Parts: sequence; structure tokens; C-alpha cells
Amino acid sequence: MRKSLLFLALLFAVNTVMAQSTPLDCRQYIDSIEFVDSLLMAGNSMQADSLLDQLAAEKEINACPLAGARLQFVTAFAKDLRGQWLDAFLDYQIALDLFQKVPDDDRDYWQAMVLRYIAILEGNKGEYYSQVKYARQSVDIFEKEGDEYNLYTSAISLANGYRYIGQIELAKETLLRARAYFLRERDTYKDGVCAYNLADLYYRQDSMLQAKAYLSDAIQQYRAVNSSFGQARAYNLLGAIHYTAQQYDLATPYFDTSLQYAREVNDPRLELDAFFNLSKIAIARSDIKEAREQYQLAIQVFNRSGKSILDETYLDFLNKSINALEEERKKRVFQITSASSVFLSCLLLGFIYIIRLRNKRKLLERDQQQFRLSMMHELETSKKNEEIAELKKQKLEKEKTATDLEQKLRLSQEKSILDQAKLQKEAIEKLSHEVHNEIAGRIWFLNERLKTAIDKLDKDQVDLTVFIEIISELDKVKDVARNVDQLLERQDFNWLVLIRNLFHDIKRAIEVPKVSFSTQGINGKLPLEVPIGLGISLYQIINNCTYNALKHANAEQINCQLNIWKNELSVLIEDDGCGFDPKIVHEGSGLKIVKKLVDNAAGVLNVNSGDKGTVIAITIPLII
Repeated sequence: MRKSLLFLALLFAVNTVMAQSTPLDCRQYIDSIEFVDSLLMAGNSMQADSLLDQLAAEKEINACPLAGARLQFVTAFAKDLRGQWLDAFLDYQIALDLFQKVPDDDRDYWQAMVLRYIAILEGNKGEYYSQVKYARQSVDIFEKEGDEYNLYTSAISLANGYRYIGQIELAKETLLRARAYFLRERDTYKDGVCAYNLADLYYRQDSMLQAKAYLSDAIQQYRAVNSSFGQARAYNLLGAIHYTAQQYDLATPYFDTSLQYAREVNDPRLELDAFFNLSKIAIARSDIKEAREQYQLAIQVFNRSGKSILDETYLDFLNKSINALEEERKKRVFQITSASSVFLSCLLLGFIYIIRLRNKRKLLERDQQQFRLSMMHELETSKKNEEIAELKKQKLEKEKTATDLEQKLRLSQEKSILDQAKLQKEAIEKLSHEVHNEIAGRIWFLNERLKTAIDKLDKDQVDLTVFIEIISELDKVKDVARNVDQLLERQDFNWLVLIRNLFHDIKRAIEVPKVSFSTQGINGKLPLEVPIGLGISLYQIINNCTYNALKHANAEQINCQLNIWKNELSVLIEDDGCGFDPKIVHEGSGLKIVKKLVDNAAGVLNVNSGDKGTVIAITIPLII
């Protein structure tokens, strides 16, 4: 209601100004012309035409070259919107000549604007080389003036011309550059125009997925600015995409939506496009009645618009298609009628033939009965022979099965003996590794403690407790060697305690490095999910990694985390040593031993080493 009152107020103001007895100055004329232009853009063509007639009747307007040229331009634009393309083209040319006479400040801008609209008009007429020519001139002028907004607006028409003359890549590049500019400037409507033209370009290249993607952007942008004209075009193209894919049920609602928006802006061209496409769907479905109804609606729009929107061939083609469909239906009815007559004749002949066959069949059944009796006797004899043969076969299979079972049992026993021997060998190897690592570790502790003791002797700081600890460590080395046999017999030793004792010994032996050991998912108890063999392997892995960090990497801080989560055990060992190259692994090195232990446990080893330290991550699956 508020918009209607505002429009009436503006209309009254223009009429009041034009009714004055004194001549209008150029500014008043130009304001009136701009108001008419806004009416045309809003779809109020009747009010705009009325005001144009009043302005054209003003003789004083010719005294202002800019106002006269712009009036001619707006008049041509109004005819262009009504589809009077020939008259519009001539008026555009007159406007172009009139703008030659305006001052330099306005001349180039308005000439470029007229050239843009001439280019669009040429595109509507199908004169695409002329469209490229005029659009190129418009772009060049705006580029010279440094007017980027109008430059890229004219570039849209230029890209459409490129598309239809086969320069597809150039059209894509032009549209993408224009869209990038309008996105940057946040011009939602022009961004939607670019997205729509890109969708139309990909549609004509049969790239339906890309066409739908751009079309979705276009609809979203048109909807944001409430552009019924843009949405009418976009939904019409979306319906055409589904029509091309023969998805008629999906295409119809889009054409109906396009028709609704076309009626909102009172654009006969868009209405005709919708009716034309709905008629094509009806033709594709062989629905003559629906196709004829859509055709009649299209004729009404065509007549209402003054019969100057399109060539009559546009609708003639539709009429011919419907007539061809009707002729095809008539032929089909005739073919069905002829086929029915032939069918009835064949049915009668078939009935006669069936009677004859029935008589022959009775004779054949009598002969077959006699033959069947003789065959039954032979089959019974053959069946008895087959049963005897089957019994013999089953006896032989049972004997063979017994022999195979006996052989499999013998092989199984032999394999069991070999497996036990293999397990014993692996247990011995594991124990030898454990003994080697434990004794080596204790000796290294003794070595470090001796170094510390010697340093204190040099400084005259004799501490007898150090030597007592060394003697204690020697006793432990003896205990490790003495308890090897006991480890073979024990099945319940706690490997987790061994690992904790390992870190306790390191802290006690060396004062500088900071070492820590933590667990998660264990709660201080020995997890039942971890077999004894895997526990020994974990102890050897952590022992090797820890001593390598102390002896070779000169690490001052070592952190070890042991976690159990669901059916997976993970070990993370971090140090701040000098690092090494994991790709270079020497024979007999600690890393190679660790890798072998992890592989034997079907685990995964990841090593990341550099100047700032080393991180060793191990993951081992638990089989419950």
C-alpha cells in the first residue's frame, strides 16, 4: 500500500511539473526521464508509455541535447521491452547519433550504454556477430573511462555473443571475470545474472551438473534481491535441463514457477517461453489435449502483445508439432484397427487349426501310452542297476575317507610336534634377549656409577655408599643369570613390575636425566589381555629404546606411556636427545631388535627423529 501511494505521488509530481506554463530546464526533463526509466524497470509499462507520450509532445525538450537523446534512448528501451525490435533498433541508432551532440562529459558514457542495449537487442534477434561487435565497442569505451561496473555489465552481453559464435572458452573467461568483480562489489543481482549465463552456457554444452550448480547460485541471488524477472528465467532454464533429461515430472513444476514469475513482471516473452516448454512436455507425453491448451494460451499472449514479440515461426513450429502428433495418433488408430482385423482373421484360422491338431493329438496320445508302458519297464530295470552301482561307490568312498582321516591325523601329530619345538625355540630366544638386555643394562648402570665414583675420588669426595651400590648391582647381575631357569618355569611373573623397576633403576643410577613412566587403562594391575610372551617383548622393546636414548642420543628427559584401550595396546616413548636417521638401521642395532619384536607381535612401529628429539610410537593388537 505504501509503495502504491509513493508511486501515485511521484506520478502526480511529474504531471504537475509538465503541466506548468513555463518551459522546463534540462534538469527537470532529465528527472522526468529517469522516473520513466524506473517505471519501465519496475514493469509499469502502461504508466511509462503515458509519460513518454507527454514528454515527446514537449517541444522545449529539443533545446536540451542530453534530455532529447535520453528521451530517445528510453523510448527505444520501451519498444525493446515490448518486443518491437526493429523499431527499437532504429530508435537506438537515432539515440546514438543524438548523444554525439551532447557535451564531452556525458557523451562517452551514454554512447556506451546505447551500444550495450543494441548488443542485447541483436542477441535477441539472433544476430550474434553484431552482438559481439556492439558489446565490444561498449566494453572498450567503459574501459577507457575506467568505469569497471558498466564495463563488466557490458561484458555479460559480450560473453553471450561469444557463446553463440562458438568461442566458448572466451565466453567462460569473460563471465567468470565479470562474476568475480560483482562478487567483490557485492552486487547480488549482477552476480545472479553471471551465474545464470554460465549455467546456460554449460547447459548448451550438455554439462548438466555444472549447469545446475550455477543455476542454484543464480536462483539464490535473484531470490535475495526479489527479482521476479531473474527467477522466471532461472526456473525456465532449470525446467529445460530436466526436459532434456526426459524428466518431465520434474520439469513441469519449474516451468509453472517460471510462468508465475513472468506474469508478475508482465513479460510476454517469458510467458511464451513457459507455454512453449509446457507444450513440448505435453507433446513428449503424447497428450494432445494438454499440448493444444498450452498452445492456445501462448496464442493469447502473442496476440495481447501486439504480435511483435517473436517471429510467427516460433508458434508455427509448435502448431506443426501438435498437428504431427495428431496425425501420428490417427495413423496409430488406423494401424490398431488394421491389426485387429488381421488378428481376428488369424484367430479364426487358428481355431480351425486347433481342431485339426486335437484330432492328431488323440492319435498321438494312444501311441505314447503304449510307448510309456514299455519305457517304464526299462526304467525300473535301469534303476535297480544304478542302486547297486551307488552302493558299491559309497563303500569305496567310506574306505577312502577312513584312509584320508588316518593320514590327516598322522600329519596333525607331526605338525604339533614341530610347533612345540618351534615354540620352545622362540621361548629360548626371547629369554636370551631378556638376559642379554638385563645384564647389559646392569653393566651400563655399573659403568655410570663407577664414572660418578671416580669423579668424586678425583675431587676427594669419597662416598662408600656408591661402592656398596656397585656391589649390590653386581649381585643383581648374578641373580639375573641364576634366575634364567626359574623364568622358564614361571607362568605368572609380572612384566609390568619389571618395566617399572627398569625406570626406577635408571632414576637411581643417573641423577641428571629425567625419566617418567605412566600407564592408562591398566590401573596398576597386570592386564589379563596381555600374554606373558607379549609382556616379555614389551619389556625388551622399552628397555632397548630407553637405553639407546641414554647411551647414544645423550637424552636428558625420557617419557614413556603405556596404554591399553579395548583390544589395542600402544607404547609412546619420547626423548630430547640428538636424534638419528630412522632410514639407516645397522645390523644388531637396538632399533632393528625393536622392529623385529614389533613385527613378531603383528604390531606397527612409527619412528620420528630429528634435532629436537625422537618419538617412537608402537601399536600392537590384543587377541582375547
